Amino acid sequence: MAQIYPSFRPSRSDKVSGAELDVLDALGTRPDHWLILHSLWMKTHSRKLHAEADFVLITDRAVLILEVKGGEVWRDSHGWHFRTKSGSRENVKPEGPFDQARGAYYGLRKHLTDCGHPELFNEVVWGYGVVCPDCVLHVPDNDPSVDPKMLLDERGFPGDLSTYISDLVDYWANRHGSDESSSRKPRSRSAVISPARRQDLLRLLRPNFELVAGLGAESAHVERELIRLTDTQLAA
Repeated sequence: MAQIYPSFRPSRSDKVSGAELDVLDALGTRPDHWLILHSLWMKTHSRKLHAEADFVLITDRAVLILEVKGGEVWRDSHGWHFRTKSGSRENVKPEGPFDQARGAYYGLRKHLTDCGHPELFNEVVWGYGVVCPDCVLHVPDNDPSVDPKMLLDERGFPGDLSTYISDLVDYWANRHGSDESSSRKPRSRSAVISPARRQDLLRLLRPNFELVAGLGAESAHVERELIRLTDTQLAA
């Protein structure tokens, strides 16, 4: 089974949508060398103070950002519509799930660059996609910003999840390999992400917060305790 971070399974009481929980369960059966980061918050988004990537998949071939949207999702002249499965609530926003995934993509690139490890982005295949488990979303073939291959909706979830991820990796590998947006030769990206690099990505994207207990901290604790006792004695 894939290694999921955090390792505990959240619930609806943790303000995690049912769609995300369904995708989390489906991803948990992936190969055991995969690292799956759930609900990764970023401080390096280009347009927001902070943003969230629903899932970051670190596989042996690519790193994929997945945005998950439950309920009914569609776009019209007013913007992106998001309606709950029960139909009790509907929001309209200018930004859609593909925009959110793209923002996370560039936010994580900036984070790795700021950490002094741009090679973990530039030398590895990165990509993003959107999963809508509860509805069918038709993406026009002529849409200038979204390719239908980026989407997995109710028609293919969860049965086609493995195929979708594999095809998404191929799609982004081809996109990176044929990038002609500049006159420079496209960067060569490795077709395989080594275990060491996967661990480096994990360490930089979701580092541990270690508890440090040293002499300085112990002295400060003792001093605070003495002050508290002195105040108690004075009150008495």
